[in-house]
Amino acid sequence: MSTTDQTAAAAAYATRWTQWVARTSLLNNPLLDETGDDAGRKQPGDVWFLGGTMGGSARRDFRVPAGIPLFGPAFCMWCPGPVTVGHIEGAHGSVRLDGQEVPLVRAATDAVMIRGALLNPVTRTFWPVRRWLVGIWATIEPLDPGTHTIEIHGGDGFGFEVNVEATVHAT
Repeated sequence: MSTTDQTAAAAAYATRWTQWVARTSLLNNPLLDETGDDAGRKQPGDVWFLGGTMGGSARRDFRVPAGIPLFGPAFCMWCPGPVTVGHIEGAHGSVRLDGQEVPLVRAATDAVMIRGALLNPVTRTFWPVRRWLVGIWATIEPLDPGTHTIEIHGGDGFGFEVNVEATVHAT
């Protein structure tokens, strides 16, 4: 897949990922999940979305179906105005699967209409809201059955940091 195709695919998944995060309120949102209990909440059937954090660290343990890809950010932002990859020039990120680096793609989207749950972390309202998305994204190929470790690290380059260590059981 060409770099342009990888960027377009990451932007499409990023839109869906952000809508996934917005569909759940702050009470049980996967970004605020410290254990993995909320990791499976409202997952689509064709991809498994990985939650980062709203800043800080989390250790999670959860199950995923074997045979579907996983997708999530090492670092991302949703903004009320247009953004480009240039807006995250100083940002950094890494994703590791079982100790091996996963390739990352920097991608931004055009304006996206997002409708979420009340008090969700993206829009804070259930009314549709326009957002632009930008981030450093990872797509992990479908996992073989068994237990795996996924490590997500990222930040904006100005002190905001995300660190997630997940024990993932593919079944």
